[in-house]
Amino acid sequence: DRSDIAPTIYFILHRYSVSQEEKETGHLITFKQIYGGDLYYKTYENNVLKLLEREFSDDIDVLIETAKILGGTEVRVEDYDIAIKIYILPLIPVYLVIDLGDEEFPPLINLFYDSSIRSFFTAEETSHLSELLTIRLIELSRELKKQI
Repeated sequence: DRSDIAPTIYFILHRYSVSQEEKETGHLITFKQIYGGDLYYKTYENNVLKLLEREFSDDIDVLIETAKILGGTEVRVEDYDIAIKIYILPLIPVYLVIDLGDEEFPPLINLFYDSSIRSFFTAEETSHLSELLTIRLIELSRELKKQI
């Protein structure tokens, strides 16, 4: 039972439902390029990026498999070894990007957004939405690991 996240889901869906619809642009942006991104970045970094790296940096294959189970498809994003596009809402793609690192640097996991997200959400909603995606990826990956 995840009733603890119900208010967040309601908040996001309400904003989504009253937003001006915009088609994907194909232009990727970072969290900081969303309105309010600088203000919310520390929270976003702790609740999304660091959590993804802590959970998956030693198990990138599980992250990829989990993202694909959630409907993700592999795409090409310049400067990254792996990129998976996941629609977290019908008009909202998120790009999970991975730099596999090397013997000197650990893997780097990041999220990019289609610039159209700015028509739907500010950084606050985007942070919550990304956190929900992170929670789902982690929960599903743990379920998968139990089955192995």
